[in-house]
Amino acid sequence: FNPKLINFGDDEGDKKREKGNWGGNPNPIPEMSYYLIYKLINQLLKNEFPDKGCPKQSQARQAADAKSHQQRRQMETPEQSQTRRAAAAEGQRLVQERRSHQSREEAIHFKENRVVAHNCGPMNEICQLCRSRNFKAERP
Repeated sequence: FNPKLINFGDDEGDKKREKGNWGGNPNPIPEMSYYLIYKLINQLLKNEFPDKGCPKQSQARQAADAKSHQQRRQMETPEQSQTRRAAAAEGQRLVQERRSHQSREEAIHFKENRVVAHNCGPMNEICQLCRSRNFKAERP
């Protein structure tokens, strides 16, 4: 963080601070930090910093990135293209392997006490044709 990059709007005070004169305080660090925080908050409140969340800026940046990406692809040699595609395929393979490993780990460390118990009631319905026991909702 460089305080000289911030325009404090107080030229005379800035000249004193550049010389190291902070009101005769032998340890000016707390005074300096409070001053810098105060000025920084004021600038933020005045919207003197560009808004990084602005949709228009975001769209413009995305369009510029897409254009430069397209230009890089057009200038690629076949060897560079093949290398890039191989690296992308390897990256996808690693992602799939990681996902597969995670699902295997979940299956190995399965905790039965987390299973929600489901009960269909007693199996006391007897089929008249085959004499099988069924739940009430399973009657043929």
